[in-house]
Amino acid sequence: MVANIWVAASDGDTSTVKKYIESGEYSATSKDPNGYTPIHAAAAYGHIELLEYLIGEKKGDVNVLDSDGDTPLHHCDELEPVKVLVEKFGADWKIKNQDGETALDAYDGEDIKVTEYLQGLAGVVGSQKSNEGSINIGSLGALIGELSDEEREKIRLTFENVGDLNGDVEFDETQQKMIEEIANGENGEERMKEFIQQVVRDNLGKLKQSTDDEPSNKRRRD
Repeated sequence: MVANIWVAASDGDTSTVKKYIESGEYSATSKDPNGYTPIHAAAAYGHIELLEYLIGEKKGDVNVLDSDGDTPLHHCDELEPVKVLVEKFGADWKIKNQDGETALDAYDGEDIKVTEYLQGLAGVVGSQKSNEGSINIGSLGALIGELSDEEREKIRLTFENVGDLNGDVEFDETQQKMIEEIANGENGEERMKEFIQQVVRDNLGKLKQSTDDEPSNKRRRD
């Protein structure tokens, strides 16, 4: 049998995890020395079937914390398991770890869809709105999140490498004022889409130029 229940959970080995739990020595929330549980492991590696067993069948706590105060959602970096944790099992995306970070704050993956989804849960989609209704959006990823699902998909289809930019493109004060004017004006979504497309074009061009300027030995992967 696999070395321990946490390795089995990381591997998505549901049958072995079941054997450990059925032995009576372990549960869905048994912790290793770092407070890591089988649920954390299953979430981290995107094993949905195992999450169904651990949380759905064995009633494991979807918000169980490890030694860093991270929930399974903090460890998850793929969209489908994130949605399963939140929508099916009620994971609390507002929980902050010992560093004061929610799952959105802690997310460092490359899938912009995960970022957009977590931003959407927050209701402000990466923006900060004052009582006066002004908008302060700091990055491209957050701004894209302000669009409808249909328009976001159009952006992704038009610019295949938009995920390379993710939230790294930050807006200066002038751009933020422009965003606010667009948001508060007529035909806001259409004008916002045009603004985003221009920002993406400009920055993908810079990204390509930066890559082309790198020495070939830095870009080569054997």
